[in-house]
Amino acid sequence: MVDAKRPVKSMGLLQPQEKQSMMATLPLVDGLRGIERLKEESGNTPELATSYQSDHVQRLPIDRLTEYEYNPRSVYREEAILSMYQSMSANGIINPIHVTPDSAREGWYKVIAGRTRVRAIQQYLKHREEFQTVPAIIHRTLSGKELAILAYTENQTRSTQYPVDVGLYCYKLLEDGVFKNQKELAGEMSDTESNISRLLSFGKLKGSIISIIFEHPEKFSHLTASQLLQVQNQYSEDAARKLAESVVEFGWSQRQLAKAINKLKVQDSTPEATYETINLLSTKQMAASVKTESTGRMELRLSGLADPSHRDEALSILRRAVEDIRRLISNQAVPDINDS
Repeated sequence: MVDAKRPVKSMGLLQPQEKQSMMATLPLVDGLRGIERLKEESGNTPELATSYQSDHVQRLPIDRLTEYEYNPRSVYREEAILSMYQSMSANGIINPIHVTPDSAREGWYKVIAGRTRVRAIQQYLKHREEFQTVPAIIHRTLSGKELAILAYTENQTRSTQYPVDVGLYCYKLLEDGVFKNQKELAGEMSDTESNISRLLSFGKLKGSIISIIFEHPEKFSHLTASQLLQVQNQYSEDAARKLAESVVEFGWSQRQLAKAINKLKVQDSTPEATYETINLLSTKQMAASVKTESTGRMELRLSGLADPSHRDEALSILRRAVEDIRRLISNQAVPDINDS
């Protein structure tokens, strides 16, 4: 049994048990948990369950169901849809879905909760007569905020709801003004503003990074998304994408990702060297130049033709020049050339 005083984590969200939100005003029964829960809570009274079903549950045509614009799930794994298909193929539709009327098209309904079941039917079971219609609870009077919270709460019961689902959902709710600010959204979701802020990172990541996360959603928490967003903003999309690929390929933990980001910071703080090439001499017989770096490094380049009889003298002059440079680097006095 869960301690009522102890916060419960779900997909990276803290949910204090005592907090009352808008959801307290919503119907006690939800389709994803099924009619059976209503029977249990009502003392298994058949009359109450029958009344509930006849008053609230209707069968709707499968081809009149459409997407809800604030779907809390962005990731639909094919294996989950196949598993749902197999379950419904053997047992039928046990629990009703949740819908709200589509104001733009009469007779159509937006699926608030139960989208995996609808997809499984549309992809694999639509040819069977018993799946031409589905049981649905129709919500006609809930506000936009209430529908959004209902959709989130219903989908939260599924283990396949990933942090990226919640993050993109929160981002869209705020972008479209369903909730005024992070504080209001955090209150209704029984979460902290700091967690909501990190979850919103998913909505700010570039497409190339999100596509990687969609392929492996189980590997990316809201904290990981926040780290990747930091890299994207401070360095580049490409740098963040490469780190996301490493999270997948090497199974990096949050700490390992943080170490990789720290290496980027060290490299970024190292000043980039600049170069300058100075020509010292340029004749038909000889060319001399020196390449200098802003770090202090110098590279001498000398080429040309010399009389073989003067070879030893030329080398002697070069040795003295190198020795003078060495003294200069060592902060020693350099002899006047006229004293040589």
